[in-house]
Formats: sequence, C-alpha cells, structure tokens
Amino acid sequence: MRSPLVFFFCLFCLVIPLPAQHEHATAARGQVMQHPSSETEEIGWVPREILDRPVTLHDGLGPVHEKVTTSSPEAQKYYDQGLAYLHSYVWIEAARSFNQALRLDPKMAMAYLGLSRTYSGLTDPKAALEALEKAQVLAPSEQEWERQRIQLRARQLDAIDDIDNQAKLESYRKALDAELKTRPNDIELLLIRGNAEESFASGRGQFGLPTAVPFYDRVVKLQADNPAAHHYLVHNYENLGMPEEAVKHGEAYARVTPNIAHAQHMYGHDLQKVNRNSEAVIQFQKAQQIEEAYYREEHIDVRYDWHHIHNLDLMSISHAFMGQMKAAEAMWREAFADPPTSGLWEAYQAKWPEFLLERGRAQEALLAAQKLSAGRWPVGRTMGYILAGRAYVHLHQLDNADAEVAAAEKEAAQIEEVDPEPLLPHPRIYPVFPLLLLKTELALRRGNEGAEPAMRDLLLKAKEHFRQADSTDSLFLMQLVAEDCRSLKKWDLAEFASEQMLGFDANYAGGHYEMAMVKVQTGQAGAARPELERAIELWKNADPDLDELRQAKQHLTALRDVTQK
Repeated sequence: MRSPLVFFFCLFCLVIPLPAQHEHATAARGQVMQHPSSETEEIGWVPREILDRPVTLHDGLGPVHEKVTTSSPEAQKYYDQGLAYLHSYVWIEAARSFNQALRLDPKMAMAYLGLSRTYSGLTDPKAALEALEKAQVLAPSEQEWERQRIQLRARQLDAIDDIDNQAKLESYRKALDAELKTRPNDIELLLIRGNAEESFASGRGQFGLPTAVPFYDRVVKLQADNPAAHHYLVHNYENLGMPEEAVKHGEAYARVTPNIAHAQHMYGHDLQKVNRNSEAVIQFQKAQQIEEAYYREEHIDVRYDWHHIHNLDLMSISHAFMGQMKAAEAMWREAFADPPTSGLWEAYQAKWPEFLLERGRAQEALLAAQKLSAGRWPVGRTMGYILAGRAYVHLHQLDNADAEVAAAEKEAAQIEEVDPEPLLPHPRIYPVFPLLLLKTELALRRGNEGAEPAMRDLLLKAKEHFRQADSTDSLFLMQLVAEDCRSLKKWDLAEFASEQMLGFDANYAGGHYEMAMVKVQTGQAGAARPELERAIELWKNADPDLDELRQAKQHLTALRDVTQK
C-alpha cells in the first residue's frame, strides 16, 4: 500500500513525472535553481559540461522534422533530433543535439531557440533567456517565419516571468493565433499553440485543457505518426479523465518512438488507468532498460535524469496495485538511494517513508523521513518533517508529531514563492495537502471535534483525483485512512473510506478487503463474504505471503466454517 505524493500535485493542478508530467512529471520536475547562467557550471540541475558534449545521430526517436535556415544538412539533422528529444522531455539529449547543430552551423538561430526551450525544461529561466537573446542576434538573417517564431518565444518568456499575469498569457496566445493564420499547417507552431492552452505560460503539453486537443488533432491529421502530438494527447486525455483515449495515443507514441524511455513509460501510465497493470509493468521495464543502456553508453549519471525516479515510482505503483509489495519496495529502495538534484526530486523521495509507513513499518519510516528533513532544499525538508510527523502519529507519540508539524510550517516558509515552470508554478502549495493530512490524523487520534468531517472531506478530494494522471496513489491514501479508522474503532468513517476506494476503482483488491474488514468487525458476515472473495480474486498475482491476502483467506475460511455449521 502506498500513499500519494503525486496526489498532492494534482489536487492543486500540479503533477510530478518528474516531468511527465509524467509528466511530466515530469514527473516528472521541481524547484528552480538559483545559480545557472552561461558563466556557471550548471544549467538547471545538469552540469554544463554534459549538455555541451558532442552527440551522434540516433534512431527510434520518431519522425520529427522542421526545415530551418542552415548552411549544413548535417546541422539540420541534429536540429530535428533536438526537437524530437525536446517534445519527449529528454532535456539533456535535446541540449546536446542543438549544441551539436550549432557546432556545425554557428549561425543557426533556430538551434538557439531550441536551446531556450530546452533550458526552460531544465527549469533555468536565466539560461533560457540567454539562449533566446543569441537567437535574436541572428534573427535578421533568417526567414520571416523564423523571426516570428523567435518573437513568439520572447513573448512566452515574458509571460513566464510574470507567471500569474493572465493578460500576458492571453496576449501570447493571440500572437500565436495570428501567426497560425499565415501558416495554418505549420506542425511545430500548432504544437506550440496546443502547449499554450494551459493555465500557465510555461505549459509544455502536460496540463492541457480541452481546448488544446483540436491543435494536436490537426497535427495528427497532417502527420499521423507525429510523436509530439500523440505525447501531448496522452496527457490531455489523462487530465480529461478519458483513459481509453489516452491508451490509444500512448500506444501510438510508444510505437513510433521505440528508443524514447518516456514514450514507453507514458503508455504504461495509461495501461495502469484501464486496469492493465501487468502490461503497464512491461512498459515501465522497457523504459528502464532504455534508460540504463543510455546511462551506460553515454556515461550519464542517473541523478541527472529526472525521468528515472518517476519511472520507478509508477512501476512500483503497478506492483503495489497488484499486491506485489516486494517488487514495489525494491523500486523505492533504489529511488531513495539516488542523490536528489533538485528540491522537487528531494521531496518526491518522501514516497519511500510513505511506503514504509503504510506497510506498518513506522520506525523505519521515521528514520527515512529524518534523513529527508536534513536535506538540501526547503521543499524536501518540509516533506521530511511532515512524514516524520506521520510516523510519530503511528508510533503513538503525538507530542513529537506536534513538534514535526511546527518544524514543517517553519521550513515551508522558506520555499520559494514562485517557480516559473509548469510542474510547480507555486511551490509553496506543494506541502499544503500533506500537512493538512497530518493535522487531521492528529485530530482524529485525539478525538477532536470536527476531525471526522475533515477526514471525510480529504477522502472526497482523493476520490476526485481519479481524473488525474498518476492517480492510483490516491487509493493507497484512502486505504491507510480506512486501516487507521478500523484501529480506532471508527467504523462509520472506515466504511466511508472503503466506499470511496471502491468508487474510485472497483478493480483494486484493497478496497474490497477494507470493506470486508469493516463488515467482519461489525458483525456483518453475510456482507463481508463477497468482498473477501473479490479481494482474493483480484490479488491472484499478489505476493503469496502478502499479509492482507493471508488475512482475507483466513476470514473467508472462518465465515465458510460458520455457514457450514
């Protein structure tokens, strides 16, 4: 059983693929770095030396091409490769490809534009602006449409710099629309316009509104196997709560880009959503194999790849959904061992103590949370204090939990107020829900008035999260609440939590198990039996020694014995 860190993103219209959004997110994906520029050693969280390394042309990235002004046919190929990686959030290889194009043609303005977009993906606004300025210097020698594209990027960066200014976002959209009137079949422009149909100017295809879909659909009509359009449509249909449509585009995206880890991962995303978790695991494994070959062949340290921890997370979720806790634990042991390179990555690692906590290992969870609270970034430290507080709650040390609440609130004030990038436009929001959950858990154990209605409200919010991309985590939150309420003999609340789980996804064995436990413990044997049978059926591929499965079988046997007598 797992609790939902990704849920905290999606509740406030955020995501962790670090990106993607998964996702981006993507997620997946974090707090803006304050030190990057052309004179410093890093861009975002990646050493500049890595981004400047020479690169070769690769296959299996999808048919991406945009004819630009260049004196070198080879530079054109590297530009196209950079675009392909850019649209799949492979920031390191996108940067290397655009830099390689510039080595072949130093006057290639569009390669600098590609670098600007890539550096935004690396959450480095200063480097993104510097690359744009280099494109602007070269713009007078380029074609008119290229000059317009450079101007549009300047509008976007201006809007990103004032992230809450909806007027600037709308002005950017109108400028894109004006350019589309002159170039209605410009595939790259259509993709950019679709990205702009997000709540923030920094949108890059992860959080599209329904109005984004027509732009991507037009691209598919122009080029049926365009990987970028399929990628963004996957995210859009996930956000719209239309997983079957997302699966269709996920399959297409994975098929046309066999060497992109994120493409295989995104297909797994959606197989999860339609209860095809065994197939999802296969896709996540494909992504992992691509990643590991890449690290080995390109001599890239795993800590610079945002996607690695996100893929491990989603793979662990599929395993946990099926009751394969040993495999899920292995995924998160590996993810927690990797040193984080950003605040969001560090906060994302709170999923390991969450996993321990929800497997009934509160003392281990406390140690892992304390390690997190001694981390480098305020957002990560805040999550560490929150998880330590939750561990203390389960260790029945409520005064210690209160101290962790105070520490979390103090640390949260140190988080940057604005982070102009699509994953976390307002990073101070990030710990709001987990902190509220901790306070509600404390109130519930103390029997405070209003605690039960507050927990019901949180459960309803978790259920609403079904529409979001990585929402399976919400089931694990609800299961923890159900277990806690049973231990406190709060049967009505435990039953309410179980109902929300079943309403969220009736194919999750844990929901049927929790409902059965409520019925058993309140003397409703007849109602418990079908729930136990369904839980056991759904856990057919679970670890044989899964504790919940063992208990379900024992209770079912006892009920049958009573019936026979």
